[in-house]
Amino acid sequence: MPMSSLPPVRLEARELLRQGRLAEAERAYERLLAADPGDAEALGIVGLGALRAGQAMRAAELLA
Repeated sequence: MPMSSLPPVRLEARELLRQGRLAEAERAYERLLAADPGDAEALGIVGLGALRAGQAMRAAELLA
């Protein structure tokens, strides 16, 4: 999918991630998950954030 056709929140989330603004990126990806609970990209990023924060059970749920 061309970048121009991506939803603005996904573009924002990717840019925040690229900039290393992880907490903000995770919040943006959480918004994507609220709209689409099966969004693989968002599940992966939020899952890795949960793992990094020591939330192993939540990470396992998101990454399963």
